[in-house]
Amino acid sequence: MVSAHRQGRLVRYRVTGELTTRLLDVVSEGVVGDVVLHAHGDDHR
Repeated sequence: MVSAHRQGRLVRYRVTGELTTRLLDVVSEGVVGDVVLHAHGDDHR
């Protein structure tokens, strides 16, 4: 569901897989409304 990459003491996590992205979209709509989730320019819509 996620991948991790360590940079010193910092660990960066990235959502992997279309199913996980869709699940987060559904959950975010129910919690915070119609919001596009993206990071570092990756727009999944």
